[in-house]
Amino acid sequence: MNRWRQRLLLISFATIFTILLILQRGFAVTQAGVIPQSTPTSLPSIYLPFVVKNGIPPMATATGQPVATATVRPTVTPTSQPTVTPTSQPTTTATARTTATATSQPTATMTVPPCDITTGYPNLSGRDLAGCSLDHADLSYANLSYANLTGAGLTNVKLLGANLSYAYLPDAILSYANLDGARLNGAYLVGATLTNVKLTNADLTNANLSMSTTQGALLGGVIWNNTTCPDGTNSDNNGNTCVGH
Repeated sequence: MNRWRQRLLLISFATIFTILLILQRGFAVTQAGVIPQSTPTSLPSIYLPFVVKNGIPPMATATGQPVATATVRPTVTPTSQPTVTPTSQPTTTATARTTATATSQPTATMTVPPCDITTGYPNLSGRDLAGCSLDHADLSYANLSYANLTGAGLTNVKLLGANLSYAYLPDAILSYANLDGARLNGAYLVGATLTNVKLTNADLTNANLSMSTTQGALLGGVIWNNTTCPDGTNSDNNGNTCVGH
């Protein structure tokens, strides 16, 4: 009877010890905030000799299954995507094109060689031919109005129907020149040589023939109107002619 009482007391003592141990561990877990894996509990070794000695089998203690500790996953804080600020495209500044100003090219002034009667022929109006040798030239129907023919050589020159209005011919040599039908109104022929010149049907209105030589000149059909004759008289005072004067 005493033996069984001893066994019961031992079992009760072991049970109480186990409960206290569990409570102690639970308190430790609560304090630490960590749930450790359960470790198999066993009776302290001081009781084993007594249990074995008295033929009491050791109490099978349930090995505690490890408590699954819930691992707290770190909260993934979504990182805000960087706001892509649209870069403004560079404003293309329209560069105004510079308007090319056309610079006027200088007008090339045609330089006519002295005594050149081919350039611009038949329009030789206002041409300076002073002292030029134009003997035997054919200037028929040429425009020589206001031309300067001072001292020019015009022997045997052809001036049929030519326009010599207000031409300047002082001391010009027109021997054997053909001026048939030429217009010599207002021409200045002071001191000109008109020997054997053909002046038929020529117009000598307002012409000045003072001191000119007219021997052998053909003067049929000439228009004498306010013409200054070689002797300085006026044709109007000579019966509208300079023949013999």
